[in-house]
Amino acid sequence: MAEILFSKIKKDILAINKKINKYSYVMADIAVNSNYKLNAMTLKIEIKNNKLIIHKKLEKSKAGHFVRRGEGILKLIQLTLDKYKLKDKIIYIYVGDEYLYKYKNLPIFTIAKPGNKEGILFPDQTFIDIEPEVKTNKTGEKATYINEIQNINIDIKTKKAELFFIGQNINLYKTDFNIRQLLAKESAPFNIIINNDSNFIPMNEFSNYKYLLNLSGAFPWSFRFKFLFMMYSLVINVQTINTDYTDKNWMNIMDYLFEKDKDYKEICYYYSNKDPPKEKANK
Repeated sequence: MAEILFSKIKKDILAINKKINKYSYVMADIAVNSNYKLNAMTLKIEIKNNKLIIHKKLEKSKAGHFVRRGEGILKLIQLTLDKYKLKDKIIYIYVGDEYLYKYKNLPIFTIAKPGNKEGILFPDQTFIDIEPEVKTNKTGEKATYINEIQNINIDIKTKKAELFFIGQNINLYKTDFNIRQLLAKESAPFNIIINNDSNFIPMNEFSNYKYLLNLSGAFPWSFRFKFLFMMYSLVINVQTINTDYTDKNWMNIMDYLFEKDKDYKEICYYYSNKDPPKEKANK
């Protein structure tokens, strides 16, 4: 499994390396310092003699609750350096949910991208901080590592025959379209919960359902996808696809490991900025 992941990452790096020259890092610095959103959401670090040097971290006044996301990624890098020897390098990491279309040829890592677009993906913070930063920032609770999820129900006979999802009430970016609200109106076997501080459900309890839906939030991908495979349930990925654009299915770094129709089922929800959404199952 690790070999598959490394080979896919190497392919992405080789593709972007063809467009990088001696001026690329200068251009990345200029872009990060001249664009407000890029500046607010980008980490700049250096690895030198296997030590982590932070040149630019996220500021709460600009990045808000995403500061915790940046801190998680920095901790993930430090844990890697504690275990492995890495070459000296300068790294830019954009921690926002979106893809950097305008800066796609610059050496800036992102945590998600459309599958047909170039870019270098970086592991996100949820490997060591599994809960949404909106929640954890409010409660101030200690981060939970992905390998600390306990009490997972592996007995299929005791799982509820429901299509389960719980998540925040989020429209797709710059649209009125909300796949979560849309499916929350459906009757059984759908069990879609729009959560808030009062109805939070620990992740291990997802395992009490036979069918787990992966629904997009602000962008057509989610952190939770990788966690669902730990629950011994059937994973159903609902891809939201805007037909006004050419983007293919979005992904983060762990999606390289999962194969549609083998590891999970997928349903595509097609919509446009003008028309109401329509459902069409992948064949």
